[in-house]
Amino acid sequence: MTPDERTELEAKADRARRRGELSQALALYSQIMAAYPHDGIVQTKLNILKESLEPSELNTAPANRPRAPLPKQDVLKGLLERIATRRRAP
Repeated sequence: MTPDERTELEAKADRARRRGELSQALALYSQIMAAYPHDGIVQTKLNILKESLEPSELNTAPANRPRAPLPKQDVLKGLLERIATRRRAP
């Protein structure tokens, strides 16, 4: 990881933390720490974030698991249902 990539990743982690996407921020800060284990600033941010999470949240960080894409049929069905609902509403 280059210093520029590290800076960009830290900015993404900071934004995720501000938006409340704590598991995403945790994953990003952890990536930085893997590449820069002696970075005191990121270590402090990571420690503060870990202190704010429940133990169960630390074990099941959804940011580490990729989401399965919805089948196109399900997406289309959902859109059609939303359109139909809007047409029925007065």
